[in-house]
Amino acid sequence: MASETTTFRILMFPWLANGHIFPYLELSKRLLIRKNFHIYLCSTPINFTSINTFIHNNNLSESIQLVQLHLQPSHELPPHYHTTKNLPADLFLTLLKAFQTAKSSFSDIITALKPDLVMYDGFQPWAARLASSQGYIPAVYFTPLGAATISYAYHHCVCGDDGDFPFQELCLKDDHERKTLDHLLQFLSHNVFDGDKDVVPMNYKLSTDFALLKTSRGFEGNYIDYVSAVCHRKLLPVGPLLQMLIDPTRIMRPPRQSLTRYNSDGQ
Repeated sequence: MASETTTFRILMFPWLANGHIFPYLELSKRLLIRKNFHIYLCSTPINFTSINTFIHNNNLSESIQLVQLHLQPSHELPPHYHTTKNLPADLFLTLLKAFQTAKSSFSDIITALKPDLVMYDGFQPWAARLASSQGYIPAVYFTPLGAATISYAYHHCVCGDDGDFPFQELCLKDDHERKTLDHLLQFLSHNVFDGDKDVVPMNYKLSTDFALLKTSRGFEGNYIDYVSAVCHRKLLPVGPLLQMLIDPTRIMRPPRQSLTRYNSDGQ
């Protein structure tokens, strides 16, 4: 009798922005080429059209399954604003706060699917805790931010003073940008991380054994080593995860990553 093939089930849970969702999809596509995986991707319904387009264009309908995430109803934030796409800038923090109301929905999803692994993003550390509470399901942190951005964000979050940061070229020079970053970190501490000031390190502490980064060692090796050392966690770069269906001329443009700037795509 032939042995039955075991499928490894991964529940992926990106932040509600195209700039986060599509790296998760690209990573899924690469995983599915090599192993017998089944991917569940959790998001809000407003994001389903663009996700389904990706799934259809890449012939992944049998391997990637969408799972609906429920946010608590709000007059201030109707369902068509449950994404950063076309979201008014003044509602970004409102969406981020509303996102935290999805804890019970995500807990129910874990209970129903019983995944073998959870991959989670930066604005939901509770996803790792929920996974651990339900049969010690391993949870791996995957952020689409680059190692350079995380290096500076970590140092600024933990140390405050940028003077002894080893990569001075990454420091924010503009006072307004630094104040904006400080405001965001304070907001995250109070509304996402239960008052814990270690906003940047926390997800690495919660990640099982290692964390993933959307970068390459050849491009950001020094920054990867720095983040790994200060966060005491092994980091695995998964490459740039470029979408091959986009205009190839856009690939040559330098990345613009900043924790203080958000456009309608959440990048």
